[in-house]
Amino acid sequence: MTQVITSREIAPLHPHRPLAGEPHDPAIEFREAGAEDARLIVDQIVASRDKVRDDDGSAEETVNRWRGYITGTHHPRFAKPPRKIWLALLDGHVVGHIACHLTTKQGFEAELQSIFVRPEHQRRGLRTELLSMAVAWLRSRGARSMMVGFHGDNEYRAFYLKHGGVQAAPSRCEWHDLEDLHTRLSNDVG
Repeated sequence: MTQVITSREIAPLHPHRPLAGEPHDPAIEFREAGAEDARLIVDQIVASRDKVRDDDGSAEETVNRWRGYITGTHHPRFAKPPRKIWLALLDGHVVGHIACHLTTKQGFEAELQSIFVRPEHQRRGLRTELLSMAVAWLRSRGARSMMVGFHGDNEYRAFYLKHGGVQAAPSRCEWHDLEDLHTRLSNDVG
């Protein structure tokens, strides 16, 4: 059975308060994603930009890739088990997600595979809360550094930089000290 927790219940695990804007809805629940959630993840991404990126393949291929990522049968290059995917839900509807895993990619110990919050729920601290959850989990697995790759037009680049990411390449941000990132996130939301 999948454990579902509300943002109020997560506070003892990750004390969060949004930095700017109105706080995210306290009715938002977080739960680990299962294979059956792959289509929900893809649907929320597609709905926000009207299509899957051309280099992602068809929507069905993207769903299958996510299903494989969740179940551990699709492996991003250099990914190591385990991996973790959380969903943020409001009234049973996915409003955001984050996915991360351990890695040996480019000398890093962790990779942020994906983070997404629907536009109408952005600028309320939900992305920061999801990132904090991922960083806490990665640190508990011994990871000390993390990277994220992205498309050049990715609107999240500013979010990564705001939280101490170093843009080491046009399509990559890096954090060389997850303890420092954890502290930054705690200060930003605490």
